[in-house]
Amino acid sequence: MTDALLQKIDSGVLTITLERPEAANAIRPDQLDRIDEAVEANGTGSVYSFSTVYVDDLEPFASRLPYIAAVVELDEGPRVVTNIEGIDPADVRIGMPVRAAFREIVDPTYAVVFTPIEA
Repeated sequence: MTDALLQKIDSGVLTITLERPEAANAIRPDQLDRIDEAVEANGTGSVYSFSTVYVDDLEPFASRLPYIAAVVELDEGPRVVTNIEGIDPADVRIGMPVRAAFREIVDPTYAVVFTPIEA
């Protein structure tokens, strides 16, 4: 992980880069002109799809069961695969507004997760 990325994590900045996908359907047609463009995201979006995972024997996930695997559509348009944290799985809803947070997985590796935005 680069120092620049760590500084962005420390300052709470989520930067997304759209890259040319291997599969033609991995990116929406209206985003083709933004491929390879870095965009500073505001870190908010909504739950597009999710599933509650009850069985996973791989660390670090096994110690977090059950957890919520999700696809979040960012306000800027791209969709990201992530986890939803800070909410009971039964309370997650499609379209629910969420905000990005950084979770340390293994020092110094971070993952972007999302938490509910209180209404």
